[in-house]
Amino acid sequence: MATVKKDPPTRVSEVAGGWGKVRPEKKLFGLTREQYLQQIKPYTDALAEVAEFEDGLAHAQAKRDLAEGPAMKITKCIVNAVKGDPEEGEDGPLYAAMGYVPESQRSTGLKRPRKKNGEAGAASQGESSG
Repeated sequence: MATVKKDPPTRVSEVAGGWGKVRPEKKLFGLTREQYLQQIKPYTDALAEVAEFEDGLAHAQAKRDLAEGPAMKITKCIVNAVKGDPEEGEDGPLYAAMGYVPESQRSTGLKRPRKKNGEAGAASQGESSG
């Protein structure tokens, strides 16, 4: 029979539950079921605490996601105001301090790689027929 690998929280829960259902009064490894539950209490308490933190994290992330839209909208308006301000503009130090690249420092990004001999003619012929 194949064994199924289970995560530790599931394994601990199933062992405690199965022991309680089938042989609640039997001592195993020198421990009663209640003693076993006391031994694993720090672990189960930590699992509960992690679950609470995960719920809190999910709640905080949902709040963040709801607030992101309005925050980005007002931020865009502020940046546009800086760009449109005659004293600041897209080339000013305030615009750069906000994390943007000033207009005078931008490159076009256009790169035209050199073609090997013979490729230039073939490429231009293909483009002109279309």
